[in-house]
Amino acid sequence: MKKLALLSVLITLAFSTLAQNGLFINGASLKTATGSTITVNGNLVNGGSSSLINDGKITVTGNITNNQAIPSAGTGTLSFSGTAAQSLNGTSPGLQIMLISIMRRV
Repeated sequence: MKKLALLSVLITLAFSTLAQNGLFINGASLKTATGSTITVNGNLVNGGSSSLINDGKITVTGNITNNQAIPSAGTGTLSFSGTAAQSLNGTSPGLQIMLISIMRRV
């Protein structure tokens, strides 16, 4: 039980550290569940062998690069909330998104 608790803390710290400078998904799957929120302070990069399914809410202050070969459908919200111009690009920028929210902070 102690090992599981320690592992949970280490994973949380790792994701917290990544979120401060951006989120890079490389060869992994990430799914936001309904009602959950991920805030990325920086760029979000989804690698070609990765999977990103958004059924919750993802807020990004930087750019989004999607290289996922076949984008996964999701029912969540993707929010751009940076103070400067932001972009959605990559080798497969056509994310299947239900709702995009653009919140420009001044």
